Amino acid sequence: MALVSIDEESCVRLLPTDTYARCHSVENSCAAFRSKVSSFNKLVKELLGQVGERASKIENAKLCAIGTRNLVRDEMEKRPQELQVVKEGIDRRKEELERLRVEHLSLMAVKQEQEALLAKLSSASRKY
Repeated sequence: MALVSIDEESCVRLLPTDTYARCHSVENSCAAFRSKVSSFNKLVKELLGQVGERASKIENAKLCAIGTRNLVRDEMEKRPQELQVVKEGIDRRKEELERLRVEHLSLMAVKQEQEALLAKLSSASRKY
C-alpha cells in the first residue's frame, strides 16, 4: 500500500482513491446529517416556545380559577352570616312595625275619646 497516490485528475492523494471517495461521501453524509439535526433543533425550539406559551396561559387560567374558587368559597362562608344579619334586621323592623301599630291604635282611641269629649263639651256649651 503506497502512502502517496495520484488520482485520475492528476491530484496527489495521501489516501487511496476509493478511501478518499468514501471519506468524501461520509463528509457529505455528515453535512446532511448536521443540516437535519440543525433543522430538528430549530423545530424543537419552536415547539418548546409554543409549549412554554401554552403552559403560561394554562398557569394563568389555573390561577384565575383558584382565585374564583376562593371568592366563591368566601362568599359561601359569608352568606349565612349576612343572611342572619338580614333576618335580624327584618325581625327588628317587624317589632318596630308592631310597636307602631299598637301606638297607632292607642292614638286612634285617644283621638276618638277626645273627639267624643269635644262633641260632648260643644253640645253642653250650646245648651247654656
